[in-house]
Amino acid sequence: MLRFHVWPGQIVLLSLIACAPLYALANADPKIDEEEHEHAEVGERVPVKDVPPAEAVVEINGLVCSFCAFGAEKSVKRLPFLDSKRFNSGVEVDINKHQMRLALKQGEAIDYKRLALSLRAAGYEPLDIYLRVSGQVARGGPGMVLSGPGVEYALEEGDAELALDESVQLLIRIDGRELHELSPDSVVRAYPIKRYAS
Repeated sequence: MLRFHVWPGQIVLLSLIACAPLYALANADPKIDEEEHEHAEVGERVPVKDVPPAEAVVEINGLVCSFCAFGAEKSVKRLPFLDSKRFNSGVEVDINKHQMRLALKQGEAIDYKRLALSLRAAGYEPLDIYLRVSGQVARGGPGMVLSGPGVEYALEEGDAELALDESVQLLIRIDGRELHELSPDSVVRAYPIKRYAS
């Protein structure tokens, strides 16, 4: 019968050696190799035709590999309006479509500026954001406004036919390049794409 004599110090040392690569990966800064890792421009974009309720799809320029996906996910997964119980901490990345899907907390306002700044800080450019919004159409400024949870959307001309004072559920597109300019009380400019049956 073979017996091994292992001292407590050896166990600690072996554990550190075995876990060091995992620790380094989990705590990696996605900007470490920014000079060496080129974020390619998005080529042909995959059209977003539908988004489930309580989700948003963000098209991201430069999201082309698993390293990119890790960095982009890490940059947004702690945002307070994400439902961390869904997907991977509220975020699911698809590098083939250059898109990030966000699980949203029901009824909570989306901080679009913070989302855009988080992605930009990690080296990525949000192109467009798609999501469903529900509310009542009202007159606001020169056009129509839809009030969602904590956010007002200035509705630009789009594919959905709308009338004042009606309750609607819409798929909208928001230009992600405009979001860093928003102030907390800003109205978000949105383009209606599709209207859902009530």
